[in-house]
Amino acid sequence: MKANRLVKRANGMLLILALLVALAGCGREDGRSGPSIVLVIIDTLRADHVHCYGYVRENTPCMDSLASRGTMWANVQAQSSWTLPAMASIFTGTSERSHRAGMIDESHYGVSDSLEFLPEILDNSGFSTCAIFNVAFMSPKFGFDRGFDFGEFKGCSLEAMDADEVVDSFVGWMERRDSSNSFFAVLHFFDPHFPYDPPEGFRGYRDPAYRGYEWGARTGEGEDMIEAFRRGEMGEDGLQYMIDSYDGEIAFLDSELSRLCSWLRAEGLADSTLIIVIADHGEEFGEHGMLLHGNQLYNETTRVPLIASGPGVPEGIVDSSLVGQIDILPTILAYLDLPIPSQAEGLDILREEVPLDRELPCSGFNNDISHYVAIRRNNQKLFWHMDSDSAYTFDLRLDPGETQPGPPDSTLVEAALDYWSRPSLYTAPEIPGGEIHAEKLRDLGYM
Repeated sequence: MKANRLVKRANGMLLILALLVALAGCGREDGRSGPSIVLVIIDTLRADHVHCYGYVRENTPCMDSLASRGTMWANVQAQSSWTLPAMASIFTGTSERSHRAGMIDESHYGVSDSLEFLPEILDNSGFSTCAIFNVAFMSPKFGFDRGFDFGEFKGCSLEAMDADEVVDSFVGWMERRDSSNSFFAVLHFFDPHFPYDPPEGFRGYRDPAYRGYEWGARTGEGEDMIEAFRRGEMGEDGLQYMIDSYDGEIAFLDSELSRLCSWLRAEGLADSTLIIVIADHGEEFGEHGMLLHGNQLYNETTRVPLIASGPGVPEGIVDSSLVGQIDILPTILAYLDLPIPSQAEGLDILREEVPLDRELPCSGFNNDISHYVAIRRNNQKLFWHMDSDSAYTFDLRLDPGETQPGPPDSTLVEAALDYWSRPSLYTAPEIPGGEIHAEKLRDLGYM
């Protein structure tokens, strides 16, 4: 832990020096000079399917390279196990019980206008801003268009873009924008989301002889496979086929991430651009009796990767601090020397020392099982169910698979009760169900 503290101190000095160098260039009165940001959000990427996080398959060479040339955090807890509340936490720096974006009693809620929004802060600070989102929840209806000069909002009625299309769209915007300004771009890669159908050249992990349950390529024809799992009829070969296809999608998006990085280098932008890679949530493959995500809070859906690489970021560091999605907003704003709004519940994890006793919450589902929360502190993770007032704790150091629940930790129970009783300071707007194409969301496993 002493080494971590020294790294944080050195990191702060390096970051200040790097920003001073970047800001030394000529700027514009109506724009922003200095470092730029590319925030890569990968949908449905669990940390233990990324090679630099210990996965046996070498399916993520670009993410591995970014980690080796930057910092990766080993213990990252998502603030929810599905997209809408997790994304809201990333862009507002607040937890699910604070922002309340998500699903409550079969109704969907977006991001409150009262919450300061990361892209809007950067837009008001002179950045050129770009969003490429690939799911209906990340749309103007839910409040995710705020602060973006350019936005592509796909998903549901408009088919999600594949990773190559995301990169092409970003490059096209970069070539059209005012190159005198610094930029903030959010690229949402949807490829690992169900149904998994990697393109030619990325199907080598799966058994070509498999002839069991199948699904269509992003057509929502996955119901048979999901129902077969629920009935216990899929078999190990079917489950392995799903995993192999999922890994192929990850390999494909990683290859396009590599193309993105190569383009930044070719354009002379790599040395002035911070790249942050994070996921909104992971994916279940039957470890605790379910598939997909949004149903439970075990590590397969709540432990996600987080990697930062760019000017001022220490190279080759694996930080074991407990961090979360609520840390993205304060870290980016501190990196840019911009004020952090008082609503932020997270930390600047590049320069601040993360407390050893930090407690991070996780909650929010895409179904009506809403009275359920997980709180993590160090290697202790508490699950608390409000309806039954039952709680149990896992020791993640001894039981990383969360299979041996132990007696509840009393201090974590208090933390869970405090978290659940926290009044929301913001009124999340209700989104009429008919406006979000419920039938398509159901096909994608969101309803």
